[in-house]
Amino acid sequence: MKSTKKSLLLSMLSLVLCFVMLIGTTFAWFTDSVTSGVNKIQAGNLDVALEMSTDNGTTWTNAEGQVLNFVKAASAPENEQILWEPGCTYMLPQLRVVNKGNLALKYQFAINGVDGNAKLLEAIEWTVKVGGNEVALDKLSGNLLANTNSENIVISGHMKEEAGNEYQGLSIEGIGITIFATQMTSEYDSFGNTYDEGAMIESFEELKAAAQNGGVLVLKGNIAATENITFAKNVKLVGDGDTRITGKPLYFKGDSVEISGINFNNGTVGSESCMYFTEEGLKNLVIENCTFSNAKWDAIQLTKAAESVTIKNNSFKNTAKGYRYIHLEIRDANDSYGTTNAILNITGNTFTNLTAAYCEDSAITIAGFKMNNITFKDNTFAGVGADTINTDMVWICNGTTFSELMSVGTIKANNHFAVEATPTTLSTAISNASNGDTVVLSASTTDYTIPTYSNKELTIVGSGEDTVVSMPASATTLSGSKLNLENVTVKSQHSGQMPYTQAIQHANGQSYKNVVFDGLFVIQNGATFENCTFKASTTDEYTLWLYSGNMVLKNCVFEGSGTKGFVKLYGESGNAINADLENCVFNGSCAKNAAIYVSNNNNNANNVVYSVNAKNCMTTCTNLVMDSGKTSTITIS
Repeated sequence: MKSTKKSLLLSMLSLVLCFVMLIGTTFAWFTDSVTSGVNKIQAGNLDVALEMSTDNGTTWTNAEGQVLNFVKAASAPENEQILWEPGCTYMLPQLRVVNKGNLALKYQFAINGVDGNAKLLEAIEWTVKVGGNEVALDKLSGNLLANTNSENIVISGHMKEEAGNEYQGLSIEGIGITIFATQMTSEYDSFGNTYDEGAMIESFEELKAAAQNGGVLVLKGNIAATENITFAKNVKLVGDGDTRITGKPLYFKGDSVEISGINFNNGTVGSESCMYFTEEGLKNLVIENCTFSNAKWDAIQLTKAAESVTIKNNSFKNTAKGYRYIHLEIRDANDSYGTTNAILNITGNTFTNLTAAYCEDSAITIAGFKMNNITFKDNTFAGVGADTINTDMVWICNGTTFSELMSVGTIKANNHFAVEATPTTLSTAISNASNGDTVVLSASTTDYTIPTYSNKELTIVGSGEDTVVSMPASATTLSGSKLNLENVTVKSQHSGQMPYTQAIQHANGQSYKNVVFDGLFVIQNGATFENCTFKASTTDEYTLWLYSGNMVLKNCVFEGSGTKGFVKLYGESGNAINADLENCVFNGSCAKNAAIYVSNNNNNANNVVYSVNAKNCMTTCTNLVMDSGKTSTITIS
């Protein structure tokens, strides 16, 4: 472990615990109980629970919906914060799966829903022990007879000793544990104990058979459909996010259909769609957290009456020519548009590649809904053509005809646009982008230069440190604009004294997230930095200069051996400067004996108050902050 403690704030992994029950086809009537003169018919009950223990298995409490906190050593001071650093190991409370029903079951753990800096997971090794025996996390499964429980399960995380500074300050949360439970072959009927085989769907034949009865169907693995599958009754299809369906389309006839967590790469022959809803009587349709790729016709096709349709948090992307992503035509019993009161919610989806090369007819065609019953917002249009969306690509029609469209302006106002750009097309993409759009840097290893532009708020996103943005020979001027820059390396072409050429000037706001700064960088009018790394060279007087406005640094790392220090607050023409820092690390030598130097004697700055507020910051320099003895307010906690 490196001599300098590289503490990494990971205050809590929120493990939101839930479970999905799968009820098979044990009884066609499935009633609680029926009594006769001499006998009682009792329906089976599938009931799985998750329990936790914080006292080494002596007592157990219900863990469903609870937050599991990592456990510190018994000798640790009360309320001491959990901080991760290379070499440390933390364990969660012990867990166990309990079968509280009267049917045997098999269960499978699944991990999903990471929020925050997923990069941090690279530095943490997970260990799972069941009854003292180590197992792979993705193999954590088992069988339980009625009214029994699993052996104790211990999940621990270990930060690798070789974890470097790039992980400091990162955090992750929102990790969910889902337990999929289904019937297990155990109980006997008049012919044996195999009547409930295959309740966890892992093959095409199992899915085809289960489709006749519907219900909750939990899918796992890759399912290759060699022929069309028709779900004749109400159904809820649940995948684990990695579940994949390929081959032929799915047809649905029930009045309630819910689909989640499945990757669809089916409907890939001729004029097939991924899924069809073409029957009368559909009341409720929910499709969420799914991925649709390369349907030859539509990803989703609905051409009959429906009462409520929700398409939420899905991803649609063709890399070969298809016809449409979403095709909804709500019609009444007379096959007419516009007389129904159907509700439509299309929110949080991502649509990539919206040109005729990938969507021959249009990306989205919607008709038959009344405009005031439609919620179409917070979707992201990405890829080639996203900046020039028009009514040829998105048709949202009001009632009776295709001529009354939700305007392009309304669509652009309520949704997001992520325009792909290469180094040669970046200037054109920014010029065409609208206020609030996102520009995605698609070439991950080639240098980009951000051009001058004005009066726009844009988010420019790369794919990680390999995406390099070089500062131009002259300062980039963003008059009246706001720049949000994420997941890139910013490379300076200069070192030594502060040059204004290495600056973003005259912007109304700047935000940097997960950015590596390689060399000197200058900020005017303030900025916010989160999870950023600053690498100083031996010739840099300071790495980061701020000469007006407010600056926020959160979970940032400064490393290297600058000639004088890392950050200089350098007022220009009497401009006030305020710097707020939290959970930052300054690791290197500082000739000025301080990581941050306040130069408040510049340009009549005697009448200006500079302020620095640092919280939970560390440095190898003699001091964290020094000033030139004038009017500064410095608070360190």
